[in-house]
Amino acid sequence: LAGLAAGLFSISAVLLRPFIGWILDHRGRRPALLLGLSAMVVFPLLYRAFPWLLLVISLRVVHGLGWSSATTALNTSASDSIPRRRFAEGMGYFGLTSALATAIAPGLGLAIMNGQGSQRLLDWAALAALLSLLLSLWMGRTALPRPASRPGWRFSLKTLVDKDAAPAALIILLFLIPYGGITTFVAMYAADLGLGSGGLYFTCLAAATALMRLLTGRTADRYGEGPLVWAGIGCELGSLLLLASRPAFPGFILSALLFGAAFGMLSPALQAMALRIVPLERRGGASSTFLCGYDIGIGLGGMIPGQLVKTFDYALAYGLLTAFALLALAAYWFWGRKSPSAFRKGRAKGG
Repeated sequence: LAGLAAGLFSISAVLLRPFIGWILDHRGRRPALLLGLSAMVVFPLLYRAFPWLLLVISLRVVHGLGWSSATTALNTSASDSIPRRRFAEGMGYFGLTSALATAIAPGLGLAIMNGQGSQRLLDWAALAALLSLLLSLWMGRTALPRPASRPGWRFSLKTLVDKDAAPAALIILLFLIPYGGITTFVAMYAADLGLGSGGLYFTCLAAATALMRLLTGRTADRYGEGPLVWAGIGCELGSLLLLASRPAFPGFILSALLFGAAFGMLSPALQAMALRIVPLERRGGASSTFLCGYDIGIGLGGMIPGQLVKTFDYALAYGLLTAFALLALAAYWFWGRKSPSAFRKGRAKGG
């Protein structure tokens, strides 16, 4: 039932993202941002007020719509404020805040729930969202072109999915399928190998991700996303092959560092690839297209590795997941690096 609630949350978020992107490009950033953050405040309180299982699961669907609206609007607003010549660096800093939150939240949430109870945890979640909503009121507004100069006032596939962001979205989707397998099963694999709870794996992964986000953005702005894509996918392959070898403790930790480095390099570089050439009036759609790839990759990363683990064992499952890293490499080689959104050294500079 917990998995069902999480799945419905993710599915509703993915389905709404393209429409949120259209709204951001045609109605402005602020309405979607404020509505989404308001939903993030209200829904934890609704779970607390109406603790009935079927109702909570139903509410999770609508909660996913609020999450989709808030995150797409925040991502787009961040991209609006970054100069193009430092775009990958700026998106790396922005992404670092998400990485830190993702690293801190699970342990903090469990500590609050175990110490104060699940209802108090919902109160703290609502308070965190409220602080985010209040901070958003101080953000500047993006001036969009007049409606007459903006394309696509009616819904269509062309206005809901941005073609320039599609290569980066596909590559991040393929890259994240093994990531989902790691976040879901590596703790159980660690226990199977006699290496403890696996908590240190996630700590090392988060630390390497944060470090790479801080250090590699300027490299992408100077030389393009190519070096980071090759290096990132190479690190992912190395990490998965280490896990497939049933490693001892040093190899297990090295796998975490390699995958964290891969994630820290690849995510901001591909996000910059998806957004930097897109004009202001299409940036919401480009952001939603990229984040759809991100969400779908995470979602498939729970299902596909699960079937592999069920059919084979952990080690062979991680070995087979290298196929998705190789597909990501092929997608960049045959499509991504040749697309208009690719920014190599000669095209990486801008205003």
